[in-house]
Amino acid sequence: MITILSLLFALLSVLGVVWFIAKLPADFFQRPRRHRHLIDPNRYPNLHFIYKMVRNILGLVLILAGIVMLVLPGQGVLTIIIGLIVADFPQKERWIHRLTASHTVKKGLNLIRRKFGKEEFRF
Repeated sequence: MITILSLLFALLSVLGVVWFIAKLPADFFQRPRRHRHLIDPNRYPNLHFIYKMVRNILGLVLILAGIVMLVLPGQGVLTIIIGLIVADFPQKERWIHRLTASHTVKKGLNLIRRKFGKEEFRF
């Protein structure tokens, strides 16, 4: 039973990572980040706080899952990158650029983009 669940979660994580990478704009790694808020912090401060907490918890879970996937089957580095993109913390941009500096990671990201018929990332 545990093996089946593990395989199911590995498959879902791979599909989720691939889908997320395909949805990002081609200039995602080039453009400066604008702080757009899904929920207006001035109008709904409590709801905005909850949104940020959920987003950061999801990002942390993805980062930790990616670290685990570095030694287990799965898309470890890509999952860590997505966790960093989702989370909101100081020095976020520096960590994303550090992880995407590798030629192998860039090649993997653009391979996924090509499979979906999307324009390759510009770094």
